[in-house]
Amino acid sequence: MLEGKKVDPEKIYIIGGPAAALSKVMAGNINIVVPKNFDVANAIGAALARTTFETELFADTGKGKMVIPNLGIEEKFLSNTVSVMRRAILYPIQKNT
Repeated sequence: MLEGKKVDPEKIYIIGGPAAALSKVMAGNINIVVPKNFDVANAIGAALARTTFETELFADTGKGKMVIPNLGIEEKFLSNTVSVMRRAILYPIQKNT
């Protein structure tokens, strides 16, 4: 969705266990905010979330082969594992468009 677009945020909220430590590393020109209860924010989201799509992806980088059994996808790939994983992640979106 953001491919080819520049994202230039003025403020970033960081949540999760390592948020306080990451905020120091990320400090710079952007306003970094670590909200109250940052350390449990991801846990709350995970507990309340519902699965909308689930799949398994098996990538054998040695053989250059990827299999997504429940989608019936079996392909060879050369070197870019990221593009293979991106395809699996975007599959439900592309299927519905």
